[in-house]
Amino acid sequence: MGILWSFVWFCMVYDSPLMHPSLSEKERDIFEKEGSNILKSSSDLAKSVPWRRLLTSLPVWALYLANFTRSWVFAMIIFEIPQYFTDAFALNVSTIGFLTCFPPILMTVSVVFGGIFVDKLVKTEKVSVTAGRKLSLCIGFGSESLCILALGFARDYSTAAVLIVVAEGLAGLSIASFKVNPVDLAPQYASVLTGIVRSGVLGAAIGTAIAGALREKNAESWYRIFFITGSVHLFAVIFYSVFGSGQQQGWAQTEYTMLDIPKGDSVYGSTVISLEKTKDNLAEIEKSNTEENHNGIIPNEDIPDKK
Repeated sequence: MGILWSFVWFCMVYDSPLMHPSLSEKERDIFEKEGSNILKSSSDLAKSVPWRRLLTSLPVWALYLANFTRSWVFAMIIFEIPQYFTDAFALNVSTIGFLTCFPPILMTVSVVFGGIFVDKLVKTEKVSVTAGRKLSLCIGFGSESLCILALGFARDYSTAAVLIVVAEGLAGLSIASFKVNPVDLAPQYASVLTGIVRSGVLGAAIGTAIAGALREKNAESWYRIFFITGSVHLFAVIFYSVFGSGQQQGWAQTEYTMLDIPKGDSVYGSTVISLEKTKDNLAEIEKSNTEENHNGIIPNEDIPDKK
């Protein structure tokens, strides 16, 4: 399946949505109005990555911790929970398989709903991009961490199964936060930043190793595992709530800035205009000022500095 999907990906993926031959006019308008028109990636840009400032950025570390603990929890759900049901409740394989099939189904729904919900809040200016990212992660991962902590008090497999379903189902809401956040923080370095924070998959190895070391084939040992996992996950949620951001960082700013925004238009996320567009706008403004000045429409001293 992986090989087959790779062939589909090679045939369907383009450098930009605007280059895709099946893009409709309505979709094109959306990308042109709301797309991130940042300076495009290049070899020169790759050489100028501000590594020191990137690696010491608190929003980057908040994002890394979110990825780290999510990988930890995801690995536990996939690899350890079936063993937990066996050790704590002596369930058979068929029952465990039935119970563990529900979390991914609910997560599928919550991922889509979470993306639409957060995007709607941001676009209608109910919340800022930063608030939207934090809200998404707090509801999703915050609920997941609390459910994992509560697993330590579950005394029957029905309660445990419900807690796991709720935990993984709500965790899907956080996809609208930590998966897309690299584009918010540094659009032109998004690929580099994504690679760095996704190395948080190391959390899966650490979490699995801790579970293997603490497991003693009884319910009590699993309570300790859940307490450690839930506490680490909750710490990451709190850290992101304080230091996370949805705004383009100063170390990721280009040498040009946004000019006057037409009335009715809004800036979404880290959208900035391209260097070429900036130059064109400056040229038009200079030409307009010169003509008005020559025609005596606006006295020279009253001409605003539109640059």
